[in-house]
Amino acid sequence: VCLCPAFVDTDMIKMDDDSKFVGTDLAQQVIEKFGIMSTDHIIPVFVNAIEDEENNGSVISITLKGANKIPLPMP
Repeated sequence: VCLCPAFVDTDMIKMDDDSKFVGTDLAQQVIEKFGIMSTDHIIPVFVNAIEDEENNGSVISITLKGANKIPLPMP
């Protein structure tokens, strides 16, 4: 399974020094639009994704609105 979370409150998104990053303005706009999730929001989705065998090969998008499987084209 491939999990695709939106922004999660981790050290990775803490942009204290803009000179180290490219595209911080765009990232900030996306964060303002979609918000930042806590790790507590992601963990249950992650556990369910790896425990449910029907998720094998699935892509799951995770936002503050919930988790959704993304339909993939069949080869």
